[in-house]
Amino acid sequence: MRSFLDHKYIIHYYAGIRDKYLSTYDSYLRHCITILSDEQWVESRKCARGVKRLCRSINKTPNIKIVGSNHLLNVILDYTKVPEEPYNLVLYNPCTKTKEIFIGPNPDKQYGSLPQEQLLALVKECEKFYTNSSCGVYEAPFLIDKKKIIWLGKRNKGRKYK
Repeated sequence: MRSFLDHKYIIHYYAGIRDKYLSTYDSYLRHCITILSDEQWVESRKCARGVKRLCRSINKTPNIKIVGSNHLLNVILDYTKVPEEPYNLVLYNPCTKTKEIFIGPNPDKQYGSLPQEQLLALVKECEKFYTNSSCGVYEAPFLIDKKKIIWLGKRNKGRKYK
């Protein structure tokens, strides 16, 4: 019996990123994707060591390429969605195995899904950034003071700022 993976070449971009604790379902999924991947693109030697350790545990020879971190490479910020008055920004990724219920003040969809250039402009100009997103690890520390980043929940528990 053939799997759909038999004819797909899979590259795991940013493999080896590991929370201090495997605290969320996302952490387990990330490791499963690494194991299933034909290539693992990592951001550092430390991540490469983690991928090697994980693959060694199942007798798999990893195909690792260190690509570094390029989250802000060639990004030109777009300020068209940035309000003139001060604001706090909340960016929340729902965890896969938990239920979250959010009730907003009104049905305004103005800030639904945004292009990266607009989202990062909002991050750069906000007073406080409330998040459980990896944006708080990768992009935000280059745009705002780390003291402005307020972590929600445990989705990124143990991750280090860049």
